Amino acid sequence: MIFERKIYNFLFSLNLRFNKYIPSFLLSKNLPDFLIIGSAKCATTFLKENLRNHPDIYLPRSEVDYFTTNYDKGIQWYQSHFWTKCKYNGDKSPSYIYDTQCHQKIFDLLPDAKLILLLRHPVERAYSNWNMRNNKNSLGKIDGFDSNDFNQLVSAYLDIQKNQTQHFENPYDIIHMGKYILQIDSLLKIFPRENLFVAAIENISIDDLHMEFFFKELLRFLNIEPSKNHANYQKIREGQYHDKQIDNETKNILLELYRPYNEQLFEFLGYEIECWKD
Repeated sequence: MIFERKIYNFLFSLNLRFNKYIPSFLLSKNLPDFLIIGSAKCATTFLKENLRNHPDIYLPRSEVDYFTTNYDKGIQWYQSHFWTKCKYNGDKSPSYIYDTQCHQKIFDLLPDAKLILLLRHPVERAYSNWNMRNNKNSLGKIDGFDSNDFNQLVSAYLDIQKNQTQHFENPYDIIHMGKYILQIDSLLKIFPRENLFVAAIENISIDDLHMEFFFKELLRFLNIEPSKNHANYQKIREGQYHDKQIDNETKNILLELYRPYNEQLFEFLGYEIECWKD
């Protein structure tokens, strides 16, 4: 089984047309049991790598994004990403939580899927996301503003707040993504609450006991038995970016912007995340 998994991963790394080149006995006849739907820059890769270490779980190494950017490729293309030799398959595609139009598509195909959502201090998430895109030169352009300047990006977002058609355009989406409760509300208009698992990465990374408790609760949610070989969890890695400091004035503006959405989120969760308040 380990050898077959290595072959499968190797074929994926070559970016082949999987449903033609992977042997039919390895192709999944089923669809994923769970989806890691977000959020971007909230340790979803950390979660994926730790779950991949469980002997009964398989997740593709890359993000599939079937319900967002690859929907026109069809269900066979989607199925080709999963491995029939594992009891449980997952799909890590953080774009799913933000594209509210895809929530119905997910439900239509996977009405019983378990959905996992990781969250992070929205100001830190936005700054990390901007840093990543800035390093990759993938920031969208804004008339009258320099999107390569985080302070100007925040100002530009405040100018277009009432124009909802622009909220998820690059780079405005960097700021808008932090209004987590709006995305959760959209999702729960379609999925039942018991299908959604939400956790803040600040609570996971406090110490080893909190990390262990998180994975214990997550596996229980997924109805997957813990494995003795799945006890040494990888830590959350911080992105390596050139610019580490956010301007205090801009940070305070964002704290006020996110405050009412955070309060609604805390009410939904049933607890407050203290470190998000400053």
